[in-house]
Amino acid sequence: SNSEKMATAVFDPSKSQAGADTIADFLRRPISGDLKADKIPGVGAASIKALEAVGITTTYQLFGKYLSFKGEGITPQEHANLFYSWLKNDVKTAAGYTAT
Repeated sequence: SNSEKMATAVFDPSKSQAGADTIADFLRRPISGDLKADKIPGVGAASIKALEAVGITTTYQLFGKYLSFKGEGITPQEHANLFYSWLKNDVKTAAGYTAT
């Protein structure tokens, strides 16, 4: 099943291509909602195109999708794994491979 497949992908932050400074800079900037203009670390043109293909057209929608995987009793690692699995299995983006 899809839920079993999703459970197999494990997010490993040590493999992230975005450094701590890059992530900190992103977190300090205001968010416009524009996926391209917001320059989310690890989300380039190919990932944006793939996200748009599954209906994610704004930064807010991407954040909302991330939050949609959070639930009662889900640990931060499980939460990250669920989102990472969605990127790898459903969106099939480069971000799913190097998600930060």
